[in-house]
Amino acid sequence: MTDLDQIGDEFLTFMINFYEEYPVYKTRELMLTGESFAGKYLAYSSRAILDYNDAGTGDFTFNFNNLFLSDPLVDTPTERLE
Repeated sequence: MTDLDQIGDEFLTFMINFYEEYPVYKTRELMLTGESFAGKYLAYSSRAILDYNDAGTGDFTFNFNNLFLSDPLVDTPTERLE
């Protein structure tokens, strides 16, 4: 993978495959959590999931309501100034 958009797409593919393998989880709430560089990864992964839901082209809609980030790395140049 060469960029964060690809990471989001790969995570989306993983989650779709996970739900196909374990359909009992499809209706459960999806919460993503992370810290540090997850501030980057999960932002793009979340965007991919929300775009998938908005497109309405899949077999189901992710029940995605929560994103928790602890001490996220989101803007390195600004964070290094402090």
